[in-house]
Amino acid sequence: MNTFEVRGVLMAQAKPTRAEQMQTAAEWRAKGAGWVQVAREMEIDARTLRRWRKSQPEEWKACLERAEADIVTEALGEAISALRKQLRSDAPADVCEAAKQLLGFRVQLLRLMKRLPGEEAATLDALLEGIAHDFGQTTKATSRVKNDGPRSAA
Repeated sequence: MNTFEVRGVLMAQAKPTRAEQMQTAAEWRAKGAGWVQVAREMEIDARTLRRWRKSQPEEWKACLERAEADIVTEALGEAISALRKQLRSDAPADVCEAAKQLLGFRVQLLRLMKRLPGEEAATLDALLEGIAHDFGQTTKATSRVKNDGPRSAA
């Protein structure tokens, strides 16, 4: 049994349950660690870890799916953060692309959540394309004015 010290007093640390150990192993595997590395980190024989996967395939699959979902969620959060920073760029094309990506992501998310019927999704897709086109045209006109000066009426 593992122990740890708190204010000079040795405390017994409860051994994690097999389910907790399996979840930890799945998290390591989802991050790309090999069986030997997982075994070393967890202080468990690699053969035991492999045996769990084979003897409890449904539980292992559920643990791995949770671990992979957590990784995707974390990566998605980082991507959204990067796009939100890009929205504050001085380059209009970058702002447009970031906005389009964020709005497109939202549309896809609503579709996945079954909250956006196909007809409405198609309408939103067309709207996004129109906004991107209009924004691009406005950006080009603004760029011409900055670079060439205002156009005089003839």
